[in-house]
Formats: sequence, C-alpha cells, structure tokens
Amino acid sequence: MNKRVRKKLGLPWKQKHNIMLKTLKLSRKKHVNSEWYALRYSLMPMGENDYRILNNEYWNEEMQVSEYSYATHWFIALYCFNRDNLRILTFPCSSDGSSTTISPVRICDYVHPACKATVFQDFEKVKQQILNDSFWD
Repeated sequence: MNKRVRKKLGLPWKQKHNIMLKTLKLSRKKHVNSEWYALRYSLMPMGENDYRILNNEYWNEEMQVSEYSYATHWFIALYCFNRDNLRILTFPCSSDGSSTTISPVRICDYVHPACKATVFQDFEKVKQQILNDSFWD
C-alpha cells in the first residue's frame, strides 16, 4: 500500500494485507460500474469456539502452528462483480482488518440471483452465525 495511506491510518498494520481497507476502497461510488464492487461489509469479533475450530482446521504439523493463529475477528463482505453475480466472502483477520493472505476461507456464490433481497438475508444470517459463535460448525 501507499506510504501516504498508511500515514493517514496512523498505526502500521499488524499483517501484510489490509482486507478491510481494500473493501472500503471498492465500496466507493466511483467503483459501481467497475468489475468488482463492495455492497456491504462487516468486521465482527471471533468467538472462542470458532477460533479453536479454525486453528484446528488450518494446523500445520511441520511448523507446529496454525495459519490463522493471529485471527481475532471475522471480516465478511458482499461483493458484486460483472453486475449480475453476487458473492459473500469471509476472511479471518486481526482487529485492524489485516491478514497475512488475501484468500477467503468461505465463499458463497450467487450467479444471476432472481432477487437481491435473498442474498442480503443470507448476509445477515452469516452475521448472526458469527454472533452466536456457530459460524465454523
């Protein structure tokens, strides 16, 4: 990222990629007609059960550490791409929205949905699962 943008945010990021900042940039009005556009996003704290299951899922036996041991929050975003396709992406990240990788751990695709309201409802369901600490079950 630009040095100027880092200065504006104040503290340096904890990890290499700031997913939240990239999503904020894609949610601006000038990106509405571009290929990728962020409709909604949310940064939510991770529950103890989800944290434990996520670390067990991505455990590296050779290095004796999990890929997402730094993760304390979930960042979920609803993206629109190619104007018709909607996608809900879920990222584990630290408290400032940064991550060591830009790869999501869960992707929900909606190709040419009949009604966007159903996709927004699914986005809210994912948020409720995170609040109930039952997202990764």
